[in-house]
Amino acid sequence: MFGVNYKHIVVNDWKFCEAHGREECLQCRCDYRLENNHASNLYAILDSLLLDRDFDLDQRMSRHTYNRGAIPDKPGSKVFKCRPHTQKDCYFCFEWVAFVRAEVQLLQPHNLKKPRRP
Repeated sequence: MFGVNYKHIVVNDWKFCEAHGREECLQCRCDYRLENNHASNLYAILDSLLLDRDFDLDQRMSRHTYNRGAIPDKPGSKVFKCRPHTQKDCYFCFEWVAFVRAEVQLLQPHNLKKPRRP
């Protein structure tokens, strides 16, 4: 994090800026991606996928929890649930590891790249 505003929310073990729901927020000057990567043990979980792809987990796409339907459990609450299922820390709506895995899988592995023709 490099920011001034350290107010954050936690949704399914990941931190996001409280004001905008972003993992990396330029307005609040915070970036929780590195912390969230470690909280979910992403480096170990995705190790086999990362070995043959040019992908930096610390520079991955930032997630946005409010766009995923996160709402406070009760007015003023620091506990969040999803709007569609009304579940706290819903593993369907807030399955952060699966979302990052899908992002990594979009990249073609090195060993499958087609050779360039002269």
